[in-house]
Amino acid sequence: QHPGVSYVRGLIAFNQERYGDARVDFEEALSRQSNYVPALLHLGITHIRLGNQQQAEQHLRRHITQAPRSVQAVYPLLGLLSEQGRVAEARQLLESSAARFNGRQTELNALRTQLAFAAGDDERGLSLLTELAEFKPDSAELQILLGARLLGQGQHEQGMDALRRAAELQASDSASSDAAGIQSQLQDGNYEQALASARRLQQDHPNRVEPWNLIGGALMGLGRVDEAREAFEAGLEIAPGDLVTGMNFGSLELQAGRYQAAREIFLSLQHHHPGHALSALRLAGLDLQDGDLLGAIQWLRVVIETHPENLSGHLMLARIQAESGMAQEAIQTLQYARQHHPRTVQVLYALGDVHARLGQFEDAAIWLTSALEQTPEDVDIHWTLAQVQSEAGDRKGSEATLLDLLELRPTHFPARVLLVRNLLMDERPADARPHLDRLLENHADRTDVAVLAGELALKEGRPEAAVQSYQRALEQSPERREWVLRLAQAQHAASDEVSARATLGAWLAEHPTDRAARLMVATWQLQADQHGEALESYAHVLAEHPDDVTALNNTAWLLREKDPEQALAYAEQAASLAPDSAAVLNTLGTILLHNDATARAVEVLSKAVELAPDDPEIAYHLARAYQAYGDSERAAEVLRRLLDEHSAFPDRTQAEQLFGELE
Repeated sequence: QHPGVSYVRGLIAFNQERYGDARVDFEEALSRQSNYVPALLHLGITHIRLGNQQQAEQHLRRHITQAPRSVQAVYPLLGLLSEQGRVAEARQLLESSAARFNGRQTELNALRTQLAFAAGDDERGLSLLTELAEFKPDSAELQILLGARLLGQGQHEQGMDALRRAAELQASDSASSDAAGIQSQLQDGNYEQALASARRLQQDHPNRVEPWNLIGGALMGLGRVDEAREAFEAGLEIAPGDLVTGMNFGSLELQAGRYQAAREIFLSLQHHHPGHALSALRLAGLDLQDGDLLGAIQWLRVVIETHPENLSGHLMLARIQAESGMAQEAIQTLQYARQHHPRTVQVLYALGDVHARLGQFEDAAIWLTSALEQTPEDVDIHWTLAQVQSEAGDRKGSEATLLDLLELRPTHFPARVLLVRNLLMDERPADARPHLDRLLENHADRTDVAVLAGELALKEGRPEAAVQSYQRALEQSPERREWVLRLAQAQHAASDEVSARATLGAWLAEHPTDRAARLMVATWQLQADQHGEALESYAHVLAEHPDDVTALNNTAWLLREKDPEQALAYAEQAASLAPDSAAVLNTLGTILLHNDATARAVEVLSKAVELAPDDPEIAYHLARAYQAYGDSERAAEVLRRLLDEHSAFPDRTQAEQLFGELE
């Protein structure tokens, strides 16, 4: 049901010149997603081929509106307007698109030139044409056009000069013209024909390098690698520093796995053309392959210093630095890249990625948001930004980004999973339910979906359903520890104590040192007043983890009456590890009372009350400590406030009795 399926089917029909079928497919894509940008573009072009100019213009303009930074629709729309004589509109469209034009300025001026002449603005057209001819002095075609225009305006001498220049260029460039034809044969895959033509060209021009390069290319296409190597070597003997031949030869050796030979070729090119970007990039890649990070970095710095506009060099260097633990250096590299590519999405995205690696998720979100502003329909950037926002604790921002992503691509599985997880963490099960239902509809067999279903069922108060979900997940991944624990929790919540104990018992039989599982068992044993079994479970934990605060604290509490001295030792150790835990201090203070250390008990329990002023149990224990210490007035004051503020708590009866005695 994805619009891309219909779109690709339309592309196939379009390339087979079945424009009627293509139109149907592109329209079907738009029926699934009304602003599906690729379909808008190709439907517009299809209508041009079908002669439906009005509909073509409508869809091309919609494409420009939806993708204002794309110029793909500008070219066909310019042609359409020009054919209709709407040259003024075409010129206006061209100038409004110039700021986002992604081609060379000469291409832009060529379009301006055509439109100026079409509008009858011969003066402007001639000025632009003259600039083009000066910029490309070796173009015979431009000289012919310029000469004809000059003659047409009565400038005979200048026109004849341009035509003579064109004739000279054509005479001297016959070999290049033939080479262009052979290159076309290579691109079409006619390797045998290209090889024969290239050999004839080499015989006619034995001192030129181009024929050997073409011969090598044709032989590569035919799989005759050794002969291709000989051809490239012959070309480099004529012109040792020829970049095209050298790069082709180096690429051949790379494909053949002859990395040292390739390295020597690229080094030779650097010798003849210091700082040449492509050969330096290849050398950096070879160093990376050899594990020579410093060598790769050195070559990439050469690229950046000599060709700061080369984006690949910046990005490759930043990636190496980031993956090598040099994240700050990677940020500096990318900040320098921004000076030459200030709004380039790849740079902004890379900055977001590096900051995320550093754990600077808020900064990462800023860069990724900037990248998304440049390409608002980029699904990958949406997804990365949503993850970063979630890591930064901005679950609302992550939710908004995920919803936008799912609007663009409803079938994006990881995005919907993350959205459900965030909603469950925010205790919003009702909002999570429709998204989970969508996942269950399309991905019921996925274990992570089953786990989410279990979490949601628990939050909805349906522990039996949660049990089924976790069991389904564990059928596929029986060794996933966290899912075993969740299953046991769900069974316990469903009041199936036998199954819960059996689940954890089976797990602990194979994983006896699993602390979390052992602590969970101990908690249930405490709740069931099975104190002996709980002490045994905590002993297992402390044998492997002697600094576990929970095990120390609860062991101390269980021993407070049976062995107060031993209990005090455990409680003191727990308090040293968690000095600001009200629960731990409550245990220590109570045990100090059992050991008749009343003054210190008052001190410890007073601090516990400060940390947890609303806990009635701790306040009751403090009142008892004051009484034991002999300060009946303060004990009564604590009890009066306790009984006034808490109408019900486990120790209320004892508190009322003690208060009565003190009164």
